[in-house]
Amino acid sequence: MFEAIGVFSLNTQESDSGSVTYDPYYGLQMVEAHVYSKQTLENRLKMRVRTIILCLALVLALVPGLVEAQRYEVMSAESIFKVGVGKAGLLSVFGAGHKHLIEVRSFTGNVNWNKDNPEVSRFVMEVDANSLAIMDEQLSDDDRTKIQADMESKALALEQYLAISFESNALQLLRTNGSAMRGELTGILTLRSISRAIRIPLMIQVEGSHLRVKGVFEIKGRDFGVEQISALWGAVKTKNEIEVSFDIIAAHK
Repeated sequence: MFEAIGVFSLNTQESDSGSVTYDPYYGLQMVEAHVYSKQTLENRLKMRVRTIILCLALVLALVPGLVEAQRYEVMSAESIFKVGVGKAGLLSVFGAGHKHLIEVRSFTGNVNWNKDNPEVSRFVMEVDANSLAIMDEQLSDDDRTKIQADMESKALALEQYLAISFESNALQLLRTNGSAMRGELTGILTLRSISRAIRIPLMIQVEGSHLRVKGVFEIKGRDFGVEQISALWGAVKTKNEIEVSFDIIAAHK
């Protein structure tokens, strides 16, 4: 069945803008519609849809940041995550000033990596604060147990805050050598429910289905409400500076 649409009238004249009709009684001009079959209209609609799809594909190809990122999941069993806290105070200069070495044993995270435009990639990490463990080998078992208890109750306040998290918002690449990159990651660190912006210098390497991120950075404990732990009536206490080092392995999912 043939279907058509259009407007028909007498006194039709041709002009540069198309077919125009003039009604001498009403003094009106009307542009006459072209007549198309239903099949023709459907074909034209399909052509327009294809044109829009091609334009979107071209935009995605020209703007790397819009390309879907590859997701890598952190493999905690293959990774290393440590914290070092130095000592201060009068007795620290007499051999009591070594760092407390703390191992982070439970953490998760992911990296949304954009291989065409790495600087739009995103890094997310979450640490179980209850998994931090004092690893000082020179301490006796009793001293290690006491320092562990002080860290959990005073510095970390585990009864109130169980999670430590980081989420990046920008990556600046400073040097690239093949699959290895050096850069600076900025983002928000949340500790004891206090969030602060931090900068992390790091090395990134992507090989096959694995991504490796290494770095060392420092934060100020007071910025996050972390209490300095003291002993011997204040003659020895932990420093305000906290050093964090990591060697994270993530696998493509």
